[in-house]
Amino acid sequence: HVLEANQRRMVVPADRDLPSAYPPSLEQLAISGHPIVRLPPAALSLSGLTTLVLSGNQLTELNFSGALFPKLTVLDVSSNKLAFFPSSLCVPTLVRLDLSHNSISALPRSMHKMTSLSSLSLAHNALSALPTHVARMKSLMELSVGGNALTSLPAEIAAGRSCKLRRLEASPNPFEAEADGGNLLD
Repeated sequence: HVLEANQRRMVVPADRDLPSAYPPSLEQLAISGHPIVRLPPAALSLSGLTTLVLSGNQLTELNFSGALFPKLTVLDVSSNKLAFFPSSLCVPTLVRLDLSHNSISALPRSMHKMTSLSSLSLAHNALSALPTHVARMKSLMELSVGGNALTSLPAEIAAGRSCKLRRLEASPNPFEAEADGGNLLD
């Protein structure tokens, strides 16, 4: 593993074994390209984490809640095998959430609790509808939903009336003729 000198950031690349213990001072942890199906138990005690990257693994569930990581602002669980995103991770501290390249077919209603979320990637999942509560997320500036089975977008997003949304990536999707899924909002 690669650990910065100040022991605040650790990257565990695919060609390295997972550590049996983690420094309690860690703020950023990246474990990518491993055959893990859940976060290693030794990492569950890292209450100071602000960034957690678990991309490119074999995660089938997220075995932790936002309560374990009260300072978490960035969560990247892209390119895994997740079928859902647990409501226990819909916390107000998250600023960036990457759920792309999974098998998620629905989103929890409690997403409105993510009041600081500015970037949300749901690209390449199994979503057939985007809930209206996503359009009402007041801090959301970037939304990526391409590569799903969406036939429409919530009216607020389609009309460009979503509060702070500045960037929308929605293609490819099988949108109905009247919907324009490839808009880039200014």
